[in-house]
Amino acid sequence: MNIRIEYSKLICILHLQGDLDLFSAELLKRQFQLQFNRGLKQLILDMQQVEYIDSMGIGSLLYIFSETKKRNISLHIVGVHGTPRKVIELTRLDRYFPLAESLQEVLDEFDEDGGHEDEWS
Repeated sequence: MNIRIEYSKLICILHLQGDLDLFSAELLKRQFQLQFNRGLKQLILDMQQVEYIDSMGIGSLLYIFSETKKRNISLHIVGVHGTPRKVIELTRLDRYFPLAESLQEVLDEFDEDGGHEDEWS
């Protein structure tokens, strides 16, 4: 799995590419910890380019969901489709995870709230 990171002052976007499985779940958790240590307040997981997820991948999403709740970090998971979407729906996690269809949908929501700035790096 590859993880590309974008920042603004208020938002961190982790663009995930590849399979979210046994081999990459720990990488995603570590990347979340690094971002949290930077003072993360809002996190977006972009899963548009994730084609496969297994139980360890689901576990990493549950870990991030739980930690963001505990730490009062805003979380959005966007672009979930295909097999990952089916797995999330079958496990009924779609009732808990803050899912959005697209990254733009979430960014537009931040714009409306005055929370997004166009300074990305």
